Amino acid sequence: MSERTFHALSIGFNSGLLRLDQDHRRHLIPGKKTPPVVHATNEVKEILNAAGWVGQAFAEMTLVQLCTHLNIQF
Repeated sequence: MSERTFHALSIGFNSGLLRLDQDHRRHLIPGKKTPPVVHATNEVKEILNAAGWVGQAFAEMTLVQLCTHLNIQF
């Protein structure tokens, strides 16, 4: 997994999303921060939060589990 980790870190550093703290402990710190988003209504905020939870759940599933839950057949 080290190859994937180093590749991901490389992408993070090159995109500016990650920075390396130059003190003696060499901590990773966030680089770019997105500005806060103001949503039109509380309903929109609720929908976006729910979408995040659904996305997280789907990301943790295998392809077979995802196809089963979404009733996808090949």
